[in-house]
Amino acid sequence: MAFKTYPFHTFSHYFSVDIMAVYHGKWIFCMHKNRTTWEHPSGWIEADETPLEAARRELFEETGAVYFAIVHTLNE
Repeated sequence: MAFKTYPFHTFSHYFSVDIMAVYHGKWIFCMHKNRTTWEHPSGWIEADETPLEAARRELFEETGAVYFAIVHTLNE
């Protein structure tokens, strides 16, 4: 499988964020409240926020994480 990531603010049509979170070497998943599935933290970007701000907010809302670093890796 191949994928490409893009820096924040590359596109103007973002509408949601997906966070691939790792804690102590393990992936973080959350039980979706309306489905019976485990999913990575994600959510909609609100009108007054950037994709990075939305990622921070969603990570806090869905995991309770307070201290974290969001790192972007660019595949070239």
